[in-house]
Amino acid sequence: MKNAVPKNDKKRRKQLVEDVAKLEREMEQRRREELEQLKLAFVDSKIDSVAVNISDLVLENQPPRISKAQKRREKKAALEKEREERIAEAEIENLAGARHVESENLAQILAAENWKSSIFHLMAIACTERWRIS
Repeated sequence: MKNAVPKNDKKRRKQLVEDVAKLEREMEQRRREELEQLKLAFVDSKIDSVAVNISDLVLENQPPRISKAQKRREKKAALEKEREERIAEAEIENLAGARHVESENLAQILAAENWKSSIFHLMAIACTERWRIS
């Protein structure tokens, strides 16, 4: 609007400035009235909406949200537990194995001869003798 009036026409320019100021005042007044109406409507509906939202909430039955990192830790722990169980089962199965029986027999023979060595040393001797034979 301001660019529609030439600069040298002071009378029309003054009228335009007054019209713009009047329109701005009216718009500001309208905005204030709308805000007041909105505030009144909001206060009334706020109480109702809060009551509705509270009734919709069920806090007791919701499990806590588990993060991805926590899921990874749990999965890793489960895999580690499964691995430990397999190792324990393998150790139980190896008790009846030839290797274990041989080390037990060798330990009994050496204990009868009063050798004072650790079981690891005895197994090392048994392994070296087995390699020499074959």
